[in-house]
Amino acid sequence: MNEDNQSPPNVLDVRAITVAFGGLRALTDVSAAIDAAHIVAVIGPNGAGKTTFLNAICGLARTSGGEIRHRGVDMTNAHPTAIACGGLGRSFQDPKLIDSATVLDNVLCGAHQTIGYSLAGQIFRRFEVSRAERRARTDARELLGRFGLADLADVEAGRLPYGSRKMVDIVRATIARPSVLLLDEPSSGLDPAERARIRDMLLEIHTEFGIPMVVVEHHMDLVRAIADRVLGLVSGSVALHGPTDEVLDSDEFRVTMAGGRTEANVVTADV
Repeated sequence: MNEDNQSPPNVLDVRAITVAFGGLRALTDVSAAIDAAHIVAVIGPNGAGKTTFLNAICGLARTSGGEIRHRGVDMTNAHPTAIACGGLGRSFQDPKLIDSATVLDNVLCGAHQTIGYSLAGQIFRRFEVSRAERRARTDARELLGRFGLADLADVEAGRLPYGSRKMVDIVRATIARPSVLLLDEPSSGLDPAERARIRDMLLEIHTEFGIPMVVVEHHMDLVRAIADRVLGLVSGSVALHGPTDEVLDSDEFRVTMAGGRTEANVVTADV
């Protein structure tokens, strides 16, 4: 909060959204506000609706109620391409890389909406197109180098170990400098050393580029390390929300989010 006691403006407002698949409600009246200064962690047990929450924001799941506003613009149920071009970046629990393409080319796929040329431009303005592509390639290599992935730039993505695939997916989501970064289980399947690299990577992206994040995560040590606030979902509804330590140290978290266990270091991930 600033000196005038005014909160930073919200870059993303999710207002009472509901998502149903047939007769099953995956989300019911879920609200969240993400401002430009924070990392928000979304936690919850299996089937809580965490991934559905991200999918609704980025247009991969249709809402049947409520509203989603990005920088004040209603984007509820907009096409995923329009949402991505509007400034939302997304990574996935299972990284969707093009295995036959190099790491560099995979990262460049994330820059397509910012390179800034049209199909006609590729024909009639080749010099400008070439210059834009060189800038994008330079940026991609610099980002890979920043996160210790420079040696992998020319390696086919299909040859990468799982931990490196997760990091490349995050770099690809970051290259366009999104206004919000949505991350689905960035540390799932990783060992402690790899989780530490992901932690450092996310903190650097947030600090150096000023990108707010919504992070679905089930490792509570990582949540404590990166998140300012926590949104806890249970059975598709908001059970807990607030500052990270306040939520994770509460009796409500231990009972509600951890199924009654008194010591909760991990909340299991969605299947």
